[in-house]
Amino acid sequence: LKKTNIFIGISVGIIFGATLVFALTKPYDFSSGTTISSSEVNSNFDTLYDQHAGVSAGMSSNQNVTQMVYTKLQFDVQNYGDSNYDTGTYRYTVPEDGTYLVAYNIDWTTSCYNHIYVDGTDDSGGNYNNSLASPLNLTSGQYVELFMYCSSMDTTVSTDSVFVVRRLF
Repeated sequence: LKKTNIFIGISVGIIFGATLVFALTKPYDFSSGTTISSSEVNSNFDTLYDQHAGVSAGMSSNQNVTQMVYTKLQFDVQNYGDSNYDTGTYRYTVPEDGTYLVAYNIDWTTSCYNHIYVDGTDDSGGNYNNSLASPLNLTSGQYVELFMYCSSMDTTVSTDSVFVVRRLF
């Protein structure tokens, strides 16, 4: 199981990195010998940050998930990202239209189905794996959250779990 997680993590990193190469634009190009200002450099970094809005969220404590109940996973700690993640509702609100990578890695005691919800509706149909990275075309104002459903028994989701939403382009 851990080898699968590593493979998925590396795959997501390669896809995300390759996407960045094609999706970035910058307001200023610099060449050798050119005097540059801090505002121009800051503008480039601000543009990079703005073009790839998103969040990584984790859990401050383990969460118990009861069998036969759709349960919203409570990612209440924002590891990094913009101000569009709400640690009280555990949802990311999309700031602008684009393609977003929605990913998670769930550390659980019993395998269950994970569901990516967009605007309160299951967009994924359920995934039995503990890790997933899925590109979704989203529009400004939509929100994304993660639910879990366990059909056979209760489970515990550990603080090693992570939920990521990142704008690709």
